[in-house]
Amino acid sequence: MGVIWPTLVSTGLAMWLEAFYRFGATWAPEILAGATAVYLVWNGLFHWLRRALPRLPELSWLIFAGLVGFAFEWFAVGNSPWGNPDALQSGMFAFHAVYPLWGAILLNRSDRRRITGLWLVAAFTLLGLVGFLLPVGEWRTGWFLFVPLALFPILLVYTLIGPKTGAPPLR
Repeated sequence: MGVIWPTLVSTGLAMWLEAFYRFGATWAPEILAGATAVYLVWNGLFHWLRRALPRLPELSWLIFAGLVGFAFEWFAVGNSPWGNPDALQSGMFAFHAVYPLWGAILLNRSDRRRITGLWLVAAFTLLGLVGFLLPVGEWRTGWFLFVPLALFPILLVYTLIGPKTGAPPLR
């Protein structure tokens, strides 16, 4: 499968959530350019490492990506428990654990989780778009902070317990 396509799809999945945050909750579209560059570099490194170490189980990659995401959120963004106690740590972990790996899962036609993942992304996109119908204020901000983010804990659980029969290891 290579590294480029999983990197691009993983970055697209991450930017999907960022777009809801930046356009719906905070109106900070200028942050998207910088975030795109960071996600591209990180996802490229992640998929290069997965290709170099193909025998590591998915759980190892989920934990690794989640911890790297925590490090970035805590020390570069300031979303640590001590710096921003309102930040949802479990949501951040699920997001950072899932989007790099799911970039490859969504491209792997033999992985039985792929179709369910595509349907979930489509459903949460529609749910997220409903937020634009809400008036600007607390409800709209809350909608964009939590509804799109809810996709990632669901994908995390599905990654761990979903059907893998017939799916070769991702490379």
